[in-house]
Amino acid sequence: NPAVLDIGCGEGALYHTMALHRPSAYLGVDISSLAIERARERAKATPIDGPVAFETGNGSAYETDQTFDVIVFSECAEFLGDMGKVLDHYRKNLREGGKFGLTMWLATRQLPTWELLKTQTKVDDEAVVCTAWGGAWIVAVLSPR
Repeated sequence: NPAVLDIGCGEGALYHTMALHRPSAYLGVDISSLAIERARERAKATPIDGPVAFETGNGSAYETDQTFDVIVFSECAEFLGDMGKVLDHYRKNLREGGKFGLTMWLATRQLPTWELLKTQTKVDDEAVVCTAWGGAWIVAVLSPR
């Protein structure tokens, strides 16, 4: 089972979905200390066998010695600055064969970030998820180049 680093984890929404699939480890990082506090509290209801941690930190430059099978950028890529530099920063934390995951609101402002990501990675899979009210998200699995 994969070890997951979730950048932009907020209150832990992705953790609760991931917990059903029993990751070997999970680390969520968000800039909001209030969101991290809530994520820690909510995670108690869905424990996994491996370590779970939620840390307050800057998603564009968070430092950890841990390595992961998957590093997910949850609804935050457009706020992290130069995504080329962000991907370079996290490459050292991605295990051999590891993947980057991305969820991003699909709007005109975010499209340059998505276009940059497509030049910096290999897109293994992507989908656009649409809502009945007209909102849409890009969900993608990316391999480092």
